[in-house]
Amino acid sequence: MPNGSPDFAETDRPLLEQFFAPVADCLEQFGLEHNLMLTRFWHQEPCWDYMFRHPLAGMGRVMIHKAG
Repeated sequence: MPNGSPDFAETDRPLLEQFFAPVADCLEQFGLEHNLMLTRFWHQEPCWDYMFRHPLAGMGRVMIHKAG
């Protein structure tokens, strides 16, 4: 579910893709090597999320966020 920006795909997302582009390959490879589920820009947030099953129970999450 989006956070309310109807133009996200046309205006914000291309800028975020450009921001993450220099490290995108590295981040994607990291996720593959560690069996993490990658979600980009969930709810139109300026971040990439990695989700994983915690070994003791539940779920874990690592967020790489564009600040500012």
